[in-house]
Amino acid sequence: MQFSRHILPGLSLLAALSCTPEPLSFSGRPHFWHPTAGGETVAAWPSGDTLVYVCTVSYPAGFDWRADSTDRKEDGRIRLFANGRPVLELETGAGTGLSPEGDLHHLIGGHLYSEGFRDGQTLLLRDGTPLLRFTGREKLCGYLTADGDDYSLWRDRDGEGFSFRKNADVLLRRESGRPFGDFGDTGNGIHGALTLSGGSVCFSYQMPIGSETGCFLCISGSEILLKKGEGLQFLDARLLAGKTWTVFRDGNDITWLSDGQSAREATYFGQLLWQDARVTLRSEQAALLGNARIGKGKLLLYVLYAPDGSLLFGGTGICLPVDEAMQYILGYSSGGLLRLRRGMSATQPFGGTLLWESGESVYFPSGACASALGERIFIGVSPLGGGKCYLWAGEKLGEWEINGYICAVEALLSPPS
Repeated sequence: MQFSRHILPGLSLLAALSCTPEPLSFSGRPHFWHPTAGGETVAAWPSGDTLVYVCTVSYPAGFDWRADSTDRKEDGRIRLFANGRPVLELETGAGTGLSPEGDLHHLIGGHLYSEGFRDGQTLLLRDGTPLLRFTGREKLCGYLTADGDDYSLWRDRDGEGFSFRKNADVLLRRESGRPFGDFGDTGNGIHGALTLSGGSVCFSYQMPIGSETGCFLCISGSEILLKKGEGLQFLDARLLAGKTWTVFRDGNDITWLSDGQSAREATYFGQLLWQDARVTLRSEQAALLGNARIGKGKLLLYVLYAPDGSLLFGGTGICLPVDEAMQYILGYSSGGLLRLRRGMSATQPFGGTLLWESGESVYFPSGACASALGERIFIGVSPLGGGKCYLWAGEKLGEWEINGYICAVEALLSPPS
């Protein structure tokens, strides 16, 4: 590979990162925000064929959901809004089997999918209507519809196995193994761990094989062993551009990217210790995107390791590309601040230009709380200081005065009824 022009600048930047402070916080208003004559107001919702869905979780007045929301199942409310208008409300509790936990409610293609558990059975509802039920307790980590069939991927809640279903039929069952990806994870999109490639539903997973660990690709229920070995830890595996890619760490903490024919070291001359990584396409070639510790220090940065050997940086904390082209990176700091930046940077460790910051500590449960449509970014903001929850898209589009938070946002063009 010819990437020598990137080596010296990259190594110099990495050497300086351990003493580089985070820039001072900006105000809660975006750089391109302009106040109206009457002060800050709630803007008009999109019109025509654009719909923005917002799902909220609310608890009874006086209940402190920040301290412990897991013990309170009764009297919670899951509400779905379309351009600010209420379109669906679900009750939680023993009678419905639904829980107010936000990660059990997913927006997919304009529909609300809710997981539940009742009478020893796992439930799946679409817009409040029962869609699937089966014996046992499992957690949904992938869902999509293809050719009129519903495909779902489930992890065991009380074990280490998983199940892959087509409608109600189990296509693949493993008593041990871990699929890669989940709803709200960086880069997995609205379908979680499932993807569609050439009309086939795919996912990948790792599982123990005796003393070794194997990495598998599942295509419509059929498995392909991609790689196995002792002491290996797989970080990701994907089918991209007609090739099968795996990312794995060996017993010496060296991370490798393999296309099945050959593997190349992805440590940038020993400077990157990957904590998590996924394979993505950059200039039609495979690249690594994820969080890595830099050098011998403890600084953890969001990094893109490109095919030409160059590095791009996106900041600290929980970072996620809001759009597929990675034009916008949303970061969530340990202090609860949300920061929207324009892409990643080759020279600044904390990412591209800062466009907006929440200005206060907020609750941001996952990447499902942000959505992109064209050049517009929609972010669900839930202040921890007791203020109203709101949807931000350059300015406020809507507000909700609830004892709870926004758990999902989805912006769609020409969505279903």
